[in-house]
This record gives sequence, C-alpha cells and structure tokens, in this order.
Amino acid sequence: MSELKFYICERCGNLVETIHESGVPMMCCGQKMTQLVPGSVDASEEKHVPVLAEDGNTLRVDVGAVTHPMLPEHHIEWIVLLTDKGCYRKHLAAGDEPCAVFNLAEGEKPIFAYEYCNLHGLWVGELPKICPIEVKPETKEANYTVCHCNKVTYLDIVKAVEACESLSDVLAVFEKVKSTTKCSTGCGGCYDKVVAIISDTLMGH
Repeated sequence: MSELKFYICERCGNLVETIHESGVPMMCCGQKMTQLVPGSVDASEEKHVPVLAEDGNTLRVDVGAVTHPMLPEHHIEWIVLLTDKGCYRKHLAAGDEPCAVFNLAEGEKPIFAYEYCNLHGLWVGELPKICPIEVKPETKEANYTVCHCNKVTYLDIVKAVEACESLSDVLAVFEKVKSTTKCSTGCGGCYDKVVAIISDTLMGH
C-alpha cells in the first residue's frame, strides 16, 4: 500500500479510511462520500504539514514546523503513520501536544504521515530525503559519491570545474558544474559539499 485514502460524509461528518478498495463508491446518509485530498483547504502549510523525524526504530510526527493550535475550536483530531508494513494511528484532543511517537519494527520503513485538522482537513508529510554524509578524500584519486540523487562523484565535479572557461566566480562555476553533472538538482542535500569541492579545486589553480 503506497498511500491511504480517507472519505467524509458531507451530511453527517462521518470519516472513513479504506483498508481494501473494491471499486464500489463509499456511501453514507444515502449519498456518495467525498474523498479527502491532502492540503486542498487554504491554510498555513507551516502549521499543518506533518514533520517526521526518525531516531533508530522510533518515528516522531509533529504537526507543522510551527506548532499547531490545540484549542476546542481548532485542533488536530488524529495522526496516522503509513509504513511499508501497515499503519499506526493516534487520536488527539484539545489541550494535547500535536504530535505522536511510534515505535517501528526492525527494518520497517515510514512512507507518509497524515493528520486531520477539524477546521482545515487532511494533510500529509513524508520523511525528508537526506543524502548520506561522506568523508572527503585526501587526494583527487580517492573518489566517492557526492550527489546520491544523480550519482555524481567527487571526480565528476572536479573534472567539470576544470572544464570551465572562467574560474573567477565560484557561483558561476557552480551553475556550470550543476548544468554539466546535474549535481544538486535532486534533494539539494549536497549543495554545501559541491560548493566546498568547487572552492577547493579553484584554490588549487
């Protein structure tokens, strides 16, 4: 299961999460239920998009980079975590902290976290994609992967720098290297490493 689907009855407010979808429309109060689309309500993303943080087998979900209100008239009702093994749910009430901590099984991988705001509906977030940290080689002959998104190595970047006609502007060289190798065009986690390699290479000229 790559995603979860939630439906709401526009008449009575019943909420349903699908476990198995047969293709038959969800019905309630004699009418079709409406599928909830994450982030479709005009509201602050900073207060609603779930923020996931992983520490070993523990996964913490905070609602919003800016803490979401937990007032009787405006609060988060529940948080659901979808993993490659199943899903977890925590129900919340006004006055609770807008977060949930889930203990995953060994090797279990989080996919998405969903939260439901009583005023602004359904929102979804995922674990940030962070490039692994690599140790800088002592020599140019020692190669390693800098940009894991596009499989760009240290030597790929050095060669792209050396192929630049003008080496006076680091940022201009960076844009040329980025265009040539496609580094730093994925998650962006390698930006600082790429700039550092370019600077070191330029200092050697």
